[in-house]
Amino acid sequence: MNFLPYLMYATKNFFYNLYVVLLNGFYWWRFYWKARRGKFNQDFYNEPTKDGWDVTFQDDFDGEEINWNTKGGWNKWYSENQMGSPDTTASDYSLDCIKVKDGKLHLYTKTNEEYPDSSGYPLKTGLLNSWYGNDDIGFKQQFGYFETCCKVPPNGLTFWAAFWLYGNTWPPEVDIFEFMSEEDIDTGHSKGISMTLHWGPNNKTGMRKASQLGRTFRKMLGSSVNFDEHFHVYACRWEWDYIEWYIDNVPVYRTTYNIPDNQMSIIINSGAKLGMLPRDEQMPQDFIVDYIRAYKKSN
Repeated sequence: MNFLPYLMYATKNFFYNLYVVLLNGFYWWRFYWKARRGKFNQDFYNEPTKDGWDVTFQDDFDGEEINWNTKGGWNKWYSENQMGSPDTTASDYSLDCIKVKDGKLHLYTKTNEEYPDSSGYPLKTGLLNSWYGNDDIGFKQQFGYFETCCKVPPNGLTFWAAFWLYGNTWPPEVDIFEFMSEEDIDTGHSKGISMTLHWGPNNKTGMRKASQLGRTFRKMLGSSVNFDEHFHVYACRWEWDYIEWYIDNVPVYRTTYNIPDNQMSIIINSGAKLGMLPRDEQMPQDFIVDYIRAYKKSN
């Protein structure tokens, strides 16, 4: 048996994996250096156009209401129906928590006044999903570049803001960001941003667990970046062989492991986690989104 092809493949794979490890190390230290120099202590926005890419989905929230159930808009069903898990989440999605004003989307976290009489959830939150179950209306995409410009609430995990990609089954799931650091609770700021890929078997009975690989920025930043003080652009580039995450166009993390190849929709939501409920004086809370965009490579 000729072992040379296997040896060549193993050698190539070893050096590629080593390259990714070194690349992530470089990304980490560059991000840390820029953070310490105040790079992220200001509002940041992107123009709609991107060299080498075509816009496939865009909402600048310039109107007076959400674009519901039309092509290029959002699925109203997901925004008014319970999707949470009773053992982990603390909120029920509600249209009352979704507003458009002054050219921004506002996803609120509010107290559920009817709890516990009519719901098992003490809070209400806002969520938008771009998929309808209808290819003529809903938006899903395989591979591309996905970004949002937003200002997240303070006290990450108490207010669980997230921007993510989701297919018809779970996993996979690409978390472009989640603010869910327990160390941020009651600090007055959100610092613990997590960027994660979830993978595993399709949604089969008894096999709902998924593995994950991600990076969380928190401890090394100290007081350098309070993400809730400014608008930032959070994005990911999803290729067939890697996913790379960005903050204000600065690449911060890459993974090449178990990259999904199915179409995925865009979801953005406020939220909360059981055991981390906000105090009454912290309510209501506002997750402000300036725009959401998706791109595909130009031909």
